[in-house]
Amino acid sequence: MIRGSRLFTITLIGFVDTHLLIPIIALYAASVGATVGQIGLIVGIYSGVNTAANVIGGRMVDRFGQKSPLITGLTGDAVAMFAYSICQAPWHLMITRAFHGLAGGLVGPATMSATASTCSEHGRGRAMGSYGAAIALASLIGYGGGGALASRFGFNMVFYLGGAMLLAGVLLALSLPKRFAQTPGIASSDRQMRSIWSLLFDRDLLFPYGAILAQYISFGCIVAILPVRMAGLGLGALHVGMFLATVSAVFMVWQLAAGHLADRFGRLKPASVGLGIVVICLVLLSLPSQFASLLAIATLFGVGFGMVFPSVCAMIADHAPVEDHGRAMGLFHALLTAGVAIGAPIGGALSGLLGIEATLVLTGIPPALVLAYGASRRRCVHQFS
Repeated sequence: MIRGSRLFTITLIGFVDTHLLIPIIALYAASVGATVGQIGLIVGIYSGVNTAANVIGGRMVDRFGQKSPLITGLTGDAVAMFAYSICQAPWHLMITRAFHGLAGGLVGPATMSATASTCSEHGRGRAMGSYGAAIALASLIGYGGGGALASRFGFNMVFYLGGAMLLAGVLLALSLPKRFAQTPGIASSDRQMRSIWSLLFDRDLLFPYGAILAQYISFGCIVAILPVRMAGLGLGALHVGMFLATVSAVFMVWQLAAGHLADRFGRLKPASVGLGIVVICLVLLSLPSQFASLLAIATLFGVGFGMVFPSVCAMIADHAPVEDHGRAMGLFHALLTAGVAIGAPIGGALSGLLGIEATLVLTGIPPALVLAYGASRRRCVHQFS
């Protein structure tokens, strides 16, 4: 229990820094002289580097265990947060963002693998529900706190507070056991790459990987086009923030219940129900709505996301070989980041061509396809059906 609470806190700290920056990074880039084009690169370079870094981080977890990569990642994140405060030009900020994405790629696979190592197979749903709740709480704190701190105390306060929290996370990580489930390293880089590809296209892992990618493609589209959609309804930035905060809050709370469902009824059923809810919500968002009904949809979104996350996390921990847990979970976080990076520009482009309402409906296609694949594979994964 004590170790679990420490892991929850470390996971929260390890993800809150990036979410603190989301509301302010574009404004901060402009304040150091970045053009509109440079702002886009500065905002996006984190996701690009972090996607690849999660795969590298997963390899390091398999080779060295969870503790060393976790401490390295948290320390690197802290350095990056303090470095933001001394940026004087756009290229300084771009280098810092890239380094931040690289260091952050060690945190996700290490925390997820450590969480999976602290529980039995029959308790993984609940453990992953707690893990996902920590990430959701980090987003809730970051989205609300980053902008508020910057507006009241300036940008540097966000950087200093985020860096200080990460250093506290390093101290907590140092108190963890030396190894959770140290796995044998693989000497050949060719064998490592083949293992990554075999994991990515493993028939038992294709559903959870596809589910998390589809879920965050949808989320990326929503983040990109929802503000425009709500502006068309006469709503402003406050209402967009309330919508996203509602999704995050329900997502955080619901995962704890969904983890129990995944342990009791199997991984596939809750994840499939969650994907179905996400598809329904995207269709509902395309219909004329009042703000009260939008908040109801946001609540339903949070339930759907919360049903998917712990179930697919547990499915990956169940099916991936123990010696490949780090890489399997690195791929999970890479696909999560890539989903947002893919979904946002696609959503923006399609809304310009087809309109926002049609784009919202089309955004439901990726989760619907994964849902159909899961139904076709139900008998093949009988141990989770």
